[in-house]
Amino acid sequence: MTRSILIAAAFSIAALVAGAANAQTREDAQVSVSADHVDFNNARQTRAFYAKLTAAAKNVCTSEVSDPMTTMADAQCARQAVSDAVREINAPQLSALDGQVNDRASAYAMNDRQH
Repeated sequence: MTRSILIAAAFSIAALVAGAANAQTREDAQVSVSADHVDFNNARQTRAFYAKLTAAAKNVCTSEVSDPMTTMADAQCARQAVSDAVREINAPQLSALDGQVNDRASAYAMNDRQH
């Protein structure tokens, strides 16, 4: 059985920040990431797959505009795309890894707001 996950950009955030033309591009952007031969009970394979998901999401969610608001929207888009893919795969070790990464990202964001 072939398993693959489709990373689709969460374009609604981008529409608010980067304008309708960029949002349309994001809506159509998607990448398939294969989960073939990934043993989600193996921590190393799970981390490697998560890295592939993250790279694909960043690729899909990266816009050509480089201002702080768009950069933040790109990062949120990538985080959401990865989390959506992780939920769809429904592998406990992958979900735990995603939770750890999101907890760290939230801690950094809170720290930035305090300074």
